[in-house]
Amino acid sequence: MSPVVIKTTGFENYANAEGQQTWVKCLIMGEHGVGKTPSAAQWPKPLIIDSEKGLMSVARMKVPYIEISGTTPTADMEEAIKWAVIDSRKAPANRQCETLIIDTIDTYQRKAMQERMRLMQKDRFSGWEDWGWLDGKFVWLMEQLLNYNGNVVVNMHVKDTEDDDGDKKILVKKNRLKGDINNTVYQDFDLIGLMDQDYQAGEGDQESR
Repeated sequence: MSPVVIKTTGFENYANAEGQQTWVKCLIMGEHGVGKTPSAAQWPKPLIIDSEKGLMSVARMKVPYIEISGTTPTADMEEAIKWAVIDSRKAPANRQCETLIIDTIDTYQRKAMQERMRLMQKDRFSGWEDWGWLDGKFVWLMEQLLNYNGNVVVNMHVKDTEDDDGDKKILVKKNRLKGDINNTVYQDFDLIGLMDQDYQAGEGDQESR
């Protein structure tokens, strides 16, 4: 009889043909409060780049984070990414981070747009110069994330919208991003998931679930 072999799950089990660890690039969508942040914080050696100031759900987990301010969000993001890239070049045992978490990308975009309007002294985001500036910032960010030497989890809010499907309207969930990235954000991720919550009325002992 062969001996029982007990193994432990881990991302290190997923290596390429050369035996090198493969990193996962993951996009998680969901409405506010469904658990995107606690879920992402379970990944190996997480570091949250926080645009929301909404980390109460992971307070007990003591997860390291970098805060993106409302005054200089694009500069804060660039510095955070540059720090993470430098950290990723260290020996595995010396790395502070193996999973980079963007929480959330749409909140960061909103802060970036507000920053642009303040700098340009405008009360409206409009024109090819504004949208070109925003697209440039996000092209750079996505390139950095997808080429990062580690896991990446990008959290993103969605909203319910109605689409026409012939004779009837159907409810669909769409991301809250604006500009070109609204359509291109789905490209190149290894894993794309939707987190949702459901409520159903019941009776008796199962009055709700």
